[in-house]
Amino acid sequence: MAIIPRRNLLVHMHPAKDSCAWLVVIDRLKKHWLQFTGKKVCAIVYGPNLFTPETVKARMPADTEFVVMRNNPQLREAATWMALLDKVRSVEPNEYSFYCHSKGTATASVETSGIVYWRNYMFSQLLNNQPTIDEMLKTHPFVGTLREDAAHNEEYLHPDGPISTHGWRFPGTFFWFQHASFFSNELSAVKPTSAWDVERLPGNMFPAELWSNVGVRGI
Repeated sequence: MAIIPRRNLLVHMHPAKDSCAWLVVIDRLKKHWLQFTGKKVCAIVYGPNLFTPETVKARMPADTEFVVMRNNPQLREAATWMALLDKVRSVEPNEYSFYCHSKGTATASVETSGIVYWRNYMFSQLLNNQPTIDEMLKTHPFVGTLREDAAHNEEYLHPDGPISTHGWRFPGTFFWFQHASFFSNELSAVKPTSAWDVERLPGNMFPAELWSNVGVRGI
């Protein structure tokens, strides 16, 4: 009998009052809830112009675990990254985690902008074919989509510098990672100091030949 992987969900939730994007993300994750056979952890930030953590909790399934932190507009989703990781730390070879965030809440009109298509594409590619993802994670530390390679465009920079040490990234910061490889890497314990540190982390950890990509590749 095949062993079912332990799959965790890690999601950063920024419940902006002027955007419905966070609600769309919750509804999308609920459709795939049974795929997550391990922990389901939601980090909620609170502060001005945000709904209360209690409002978000009421929308989430009963088996969700929560991390609540004050919003940090400078670090954005990177502010809750370490707290989410702390909930699932292990080097079990058959354990994987999916990371995502309420992409688009900084743009009130997200549901009529290109960002919605970007977000939905990432969800579609990374959650709609779990057996394929599981097979990829047996041999790759990360699985993402729309991978970009700085070697193809010297202008690929984050506002604070290069996209990553090895020159690649999964733009949008939705990805799966394999616990044995990820938590064995010393960079998994490094606290982000920039809003772009989580997006660049896969490319800081591993060279391009170790990634796996589903769907189309980025520019």
